[in-house]
Amino acid sequence: MCQTLGLRPVPATQVIARDRHAEYLYACAALGTTIEALATEVRHLQRTEVGEVEEYFSTNQKGSSAMPHKRNPITAERLTGLARVLRGYLISGLEDVALWHERDISTARRAHRASGRKHDRLLRRDEDDLFDRRPGDP
Repeated sequence: MCQTLGLRPVPATQVIARDRHAEYLYACAALGTTIEALATEVRHLQRTEVGEVEEYFSTNQKGSSAMPHKRNPITAERLTGLARVLRGYLISGLEDVALWHERDISTARRAHRASGRKHDRLLRRDEDDLFDRRPGDP
């Protein structure tokens, strides 16, 4: 398309095109959504009436306050919540693409990029915990 229009790449400037940020946030949201699908399946399979899998539960970990014997899938629940947060960042990242002559300074863009990286790291760490640890592991 750019060749057809006779456009050449813009030299590096102080301002990074917002569509690059939106693409990065999309990659984070897509990764989170994939992990969320797996975590949701674990949550379903851990239900009492199904009981096919069990999330790691340490010996000193407490269950529900109302039912201490119950083992809540807290890591899978946290992964689901983090994925939803990442998708929210994507929406505002996409809204930030259209600017008035690249002069609008968006603090939301900087905040979402930093928070997106943090949430992405948390997602991957929890995903490792969810699928690499087995019941009875230390």
